[in-house]
Amino acid sequence: MNLEDLNLSEETNDVLTKQPKWIVRSGNILVFAILIKLFILSLIIKYNDVIKADIVITSKNPPVNIIAKSKGILTHINAIENQNIAKGDILAVIENNANFSDIKFIKKYLKTFAPELKDFDSLNIKLPPELNLGDVQTSYNNFRLKYQNYLNYLVLTPEKNRIDNYTLQMLSKSESLKDHTKRIEQYQIQLDNEEKKYLNNQKLYKKGIISELDYLNSQNALSKAKEKYQELKSNLEYEKSNLLVVQNNLKQSSIKDKSLLLSSSQNLMQSRQELINDIRNWEQKYILSSPINGKLTLFDVWNQYQDININDVVFTIIPNDLNGIVGRVLIPITNSGKLKQGQNVLIKIENYPYQEWGKLRGTISSISSIPKEDTMQYTAIVELDSLVTTYNRTLDFKQKMKGQAEIIVDEISLFERLLYPLKEIFETSTQAN
Repeated sequence: MNLEDLNLSEETNDVLTKQPKWIVRSGNILVFAILIKLFILSLIIKYNDVIKADIVITSKNPPVNIIAKSKGILTHINAIENQNIAKGDILAVIENNANFSDIKFIKKYLKTFAPELKDFDSLNIKLPPELNLGDVQTSYNNFRLKYQNYLNYLVLTPEKNRIDNYTLQMLSKSESLKDHTKRIEQYQIQLDNEEKKYLNNQKLYKKGIISELDYLNSQNALSKAKEKYQELKSNLEYEKSNLLVVQNNLKQSSIKDKSLLLSSSQNLMQSRQELINDIRNWEQKYILSSPINGKLTLFDVWNQYQDININDVVFTIIPNDLNGIVGRVLIPITNSGKLKQGQNVLIKIENYPYQEWGKLRGTISSISSIPKEDTMQYTAIVELDSLVTTYNRTLDFKQKMKGQAEIIVDEISLFERLLYPLKEIFETSTQAN
C-alpha cells in the first residue's frame, strides 16, 4: 500500500515524504569517504609489470653437439649411452677412402718426428709407400719425397765435398805461403850480403886493389840477387792471391751449403706441417670426437653401418662441470625497452608444473644490444642462484629444460594504470586541436 493511497492530511504527507537532512548529509560524507579510501588504495596498491618470454635452462658451459661434416655410414662406433667421455676420445668414424689404421700410424709418427741420418736406409720401413691415406695421400707422398731429398743431401753432400776440397787447398796454400815467406826472409840476408860485398869491392876498385872484372862480377851478382828477390816477392803475392781466392770459394761454398741445407730442412718441415694440416682436416671431416670431458647422449644413432647425413647431430656431450646454471631468454621487441640488467625473473619450468613445484628465481645478467634479424627478438641471459623454487622444493637439473620467464620490469600503482588511458585520450584530443 502506498502512502498516496492513504487518505492523509497534506501536513502529514509532507512529514512522511520529506527526507531528513542529516541522512542526506551522512550519505554524502560516506560516499566521499569511500571515494577517498579508494583513491588512497589506488595509490598504495601496486603490482608488477611483467614481460613474459620463453626460456631455456642450461649450464654456463652448455652441452656440445657432435655434428656430422660428411655423408656416409658409420664404420666404427666406440660409444654407448651415458658413457663417460674424455676430451679427444674418438666416438665414431664416417666411411671414407682412407684406412683409419694408416692414418693413426702416420699421425703417431709425426708427433715424435725428428729427422735423423740413420733413417736413410730404413725410410721404406718408417714411411711405407703403400699406406692408404685417401685425401691425405698427396701430402704424405710429398712429405716422404722431401724427407728423401733431405737425407740425400746429408749423405751425398755435394757442397760439403767442395768445402772439404777448398779446405785442403787453403791448408796447402797456407803452407806454401809460409815457405815462400821463410825463403824471402832467408834470401833477404843473402841480398844484404851481396850488397855489402858490392859496396866493399867498389871501394877496393876505386883504390885499385881489385881488377875491373872482379868489380863488375860483384855488380852482376848484386843485380841477379835483386832480381831473384823480386821474383820471390812476386811469387809470395801470387800465393797470397791464390789463398784469398780459395778462402773466398770456401766461404761461398759454406754459405751455399748452409743455404741448401736450410732450404731442404725448411721444405721438409713445411711438407710435414701440410701433412699434419691435411690429417686434421680429414679428422674434422670423417672423425667424430669429443671436445670436452662429459657424458655421452645418443639420439638417432645406435648401430654401426648406420647412414648419416651432413649436419646431423650424431652425439651430444653433457659436460661434467656445469660452472653455474643460466637461462637463455628470447624477448620480443614489445616492451623490451623496459629491460635492464639486475631485474628479477620468475621461471615456470614445463617439466615441473609451477602450481605444484613453484617457480625458480633468477636475475638478468646481460641483454643483447640488437635483436636477431630472423626473429626480431632480443637475447637475455638469466643467472640462477639455485634450483630451489618459491615452494622451497629442489628441482633436478637437466640440460635444456624449457619454461616461461616472467621478467619483473617495474612496480606500478593502480592509480597510474588508471591514468594511462586518460592521458592517451587527453594527448590525442590536444593533438587534434
